[in-house]
Amino acid sequence: MTDNKCMKSSCYLSENASIFIYRCINELYVSLLKLLLKALILELSLLQFIMNIPKRIYYIFIVIGGIVAFYAQAQEQQNTFVLIGGVALLMLGVYGISKNIPSKFDKDDMDENDLDA
Repeated sequence: MTDNKCMKSSCYLSENASIFIYRCINELYVSLLKLLLKALILELSLLQFIMNIPKRIYYIFIVIGGIVAFYAQAQEQQNTFVLIGGVALLMLGVYGISKNIPSKFDKDDMDENDLDA
């Protein structure tokens, strides 16, 4: 009789433990979603800030990024973080310059459609 009672109590404990774990996981999941949403909002605001930088700054980014990347590459012991920072700055400058260039395919498609009508 005591074995059966122990079995029931351990089953009850495992049910309570699983419910507790399930609730904790749900709370963690909600917290993670909140953090991801905050990160997304921060990323969008950062992207808006980056997109409002004047073109001259982008040219400066390209020059500085290229110099830093070459400097990091030229050393005997390459500093990976400096190299990554230089390349990132270079790519940010290239992105800023190229975002205002319209696609040539969009113009060609519109011209052909206008001729057909």
